[in-house]
Amino acid sequence: MDSWWLNFHGVLGKKPEVVSSGTTANGAVDSQEVERLTEAVSKQGLLVRDLKSQKAEKSRIDSEVAVLLDLKRKLAVAQGQDPEALTGGKGKKGKKK
Repeated sequence: MDSWWLNFHGVLGKKPEVVSSGTTANGAVDSQEVERLTEAVSKQGLLVRDLKSQKAEKSRIDSEVAVLLDLKRKLAVAQGQDPEALTGGKGKKGKKK
């Protein structure tokens, strides 16, 4: 990356730091944040599961699922993972003829 920086910026200067939620400036994972988010994801997952088993209103389930997905994205970022890589199963399956 240093050669890339030189090619596009001419001098090797201080590179901008990208700091995301849950990680420190040097890229280390904040274990307390990961632990907090893991617990929140677990609790929200149980809530969604309970709502589904109780056959709650679809709008209520959908809103709680949205909260769960947001928590999962935040957890992925806190763990230093790409949150977009976690969203699987969204594509269309092959058509049956």
